[in-house]
Amino acid sequence: MSICPNRYASSSFSSDSSSSVFSTRSNGLKAKFDLVEKTDEELSEEKEDEAYLLGQIDIDQWRDVLKVDARGIVLELASLKGWTAVENFLFVIKGAHDPTTLAAPVTLDIVREARELLLAA
Repeated sequence: MSICPNRYASSSFSSDSSSSVFSTRSNGLKAKFDLVEKTDEELSEEKEDEAYLLGQIDIDQWRDVLKVDARGIVLELASLKGWTAVENFLFVIKGAHDPTTLAAPVTLDIVREARELLLAA
């Protein structure tokens, strides 16, 4: 069954008793780049993890991040400015998940300003 409208490539989906395979073929492209077709199982067994640990966030810090909806900010700071910027941001929002411990609530304006200042540094 062809499901690809491009005249230079064709796609097909086949299912047998052992596995389901979706493949896309482009005329001569696999040969040109010396590509070997692999099953999902073969791909999942390959390990190409080039990640490294920048730092760790404890449960209360994570609760603070979630409370001020700053998951993206934490990732942005980590990728652009490093772990020190994340630590500084976590200091600014510290206690946000438990407002009874704060003198003043952590507002969206505070979160935005902290982000801007840390990205500009």
